[in-house]
Amino acid sequence: MSANQLAYRLREVILTGKWIANTNFQDQLSDVNFQQALQKIDSFNTIAALTFHINYYVGGVLNVLQGGELEIRDKFSFDCPELSSEKDWQDLILKLLTNSEKLANEIEK
Repeated sequence: MSANQLAYRLREVILTGKWIANTNFQDQLSDVNFQQALQKIDSFNTIAALTFHINYYVGGVLNVLQGGELEIRDKFSFDCPELSSEKDWQDLILKLLTNSEKLANEIEK
């Protein structure tokens, strides 16, 4: 797979595509409010925790491609900071989307 294809797939899955289940992360998260994002069901992770988890890895790989060290560790990948407002939730979504686009751009380079 070429770098351009990989960047395209990343955008497909997270930002704009319909490749997986006819949707993407951006579409699915756009209708999730703060209360829903923090709703705990049994022992499953919350939507907020999963969003943080995905962004943790996206951001970690982005850091490496921008010349930094590989600083991420699996044991910290679910250490989602406490979200206390709708703004906190929207900021987390925006961070995932922004980092994903930056990562796709770095992959293309």
